[in-house]
Amino acid sequence: MKRTWPATVAPVLVLVGAAGCGNGGGEGVPERLQKVRRGANIDRVLHASRVRLRIGTSARGVLTARVASTPRSAGAPLTRAVKARSVKTRHGDPVLKVDATAARSVPRCDPLYLIAETRTKGRVRRRAVSRLAQSATCRQVSSRGTWHPTSRPPIDPAMGNIPFGTRSHWLQPWRSYLDTFPASRLRDAIGINFNVGSAEPWSDGVLRLLARSGVRRARMDVSWNSMQYDHPDRLTPHVAAVFGQALRTMRKRGIRPLVLLNSSAGGPAPSQPVPLTLTRPAKRGARMIFVDPQNVSALVPGRSGIDAPRLLAGTLVKAALPGGVVTLTKPLQTDLPAGRVPASTLRFAPFGGQSTDTLDGWLSYADSVTQFTKKVLGPGNFDVEIWNELSSNSGFIPQSAYYNPLPAGPQPDTVDPAAPDGGAAS
Repeated sequence: MKRTWPATVAPVLVLVGAAGCGNGGGEGVPERLQKVRRGANIDRVLHASRVRLRIGTSARGVLTARVASTPRSAGAPLTRAVKARSVKTRHGDPVLKVDATAARSVPRCDPLYLIAETRTKGRVRRRAVSRLAQSATCRQVSSRGTWHPTSRPPIDPAMGNIPFGTRSHWLQPWRSYLDTFPASRLRDAIGINFNVGSAEPWSDGVLRLLARSGVRRARMDVSWNSMQYDHPDRLTPHVAAVFGQALRTMRKRGIRPLVLLNSSAGGPAPSQPVPLTLTRPAKRGARMIFVDPQNVSALVPGRSGIDAPRLLAGTLVKAALPGGVVTLTKPLQTDLPAGRVPASTLRFAPFGGQSTDTLDGWLSYADSVTQFTKKVLGPGNFDVEIWNELSSNSGFIPQSAYYNPLPAGPQPDTVDPAAPDGGAAS
């Protein structure tokens, strides 16, 4: 008696010559069979060399094995179309060779069925042979959420072209790079610029309130001028006490510190006031001033200068003669009356020039502050921000803020020399 089409979906799908069965994909039906029950993973089917369709020998015409999302749909071909009479059988069931090229286009993330299709005299008949499970990769993706493809590439470098200090309703900088983080990371990144003196009796209450309000980070500025003039590798006692207490309180409240290493133009480095008394008035634009001869010995050319509102020692001393004649590195910016004028001596000269003393001083400062923080909190329990911006308060970098004309030698080009005081805004 001839076998007929099964009335329902067959309970078992048998793969012949599946990967790992040792037949090497050669011709003929191997002796070793691999049985895959209903619900087999589609990946296992696609890696098989042959597939056995449990439809019996009643199949006539042209036979094709397909994979579809519904029992009656055409789906995608898994094998090439071959004449049923030329197909080898196994226990009366046709065995078809899987087409590796066609298998690449088979869907993997939809509800899947293995379909047997016959074409006889223009008539097409399809019947589901077995239900298949999704690819393991699809199940992993679906467990984390649904993917929604975009109509354009997700990474657009132009999205990050927003000048500092501006904002846009159209440009979205987060789309200019590939990393995507969970929303919880943004929630845990809420921070505040902490400028509350920790010596105040209520500073601990402020941090406690911030922590209860969801603030997890606090930024503290420990500028270069926080170091001692005579010992530029040590914090001043006052800063060490205040900064240390703040770090300990933040640790107690679960707030992660962000330590800012900075050099504000109004106090760019360790400094100390220097006495400077004019013996006669000086006009704006003057390059020479007359000072009390007793002041000359305290002046250090290239580091001592007359203070400006936004630039400490902004007009440097170029040379100081014993008689009280002092030449300047640039013209005076304003008229000065006779008498005492504010002046300071910087521990380090502005960046630039041939000497590396300033850079060495900066590195020593950075190392001292981070080591101090590490000693209080332990390694890995804080973050560091270096020089938060160049658009303001960065007059210590370009020598054009201190010299006119510029001295010979290479000049830093990291800020706009045309900006007032080299970008040293208040």
